[in-house]
Amino acid sequence: MGKRETFSTKAPECPYCGHVHRHDDGAFYDESQTEYECEACAKTFDMRVYTSTSWACTAREDQSHD
Repeated sequence: MGKRETFSTKAPECPYCGHVHRHDDGAFYDESQTEYECEACAKTFDMRVYTSTSWACTAREDQSHD
């Protein structure tokens, strides 16, 4: 299989072998991390981390909202 690009909102996927890496330890949420060695095929691939932030705000009943 040739080199390809993968994109996922679930977890990083190796573009060489397709292995999906576990991310529950927070290791893949660092935007400064730009490469990673696949734990399945041992090939190093480039990685871009994208983050999204959103806010939900609720008015408090004990305060006036004039």
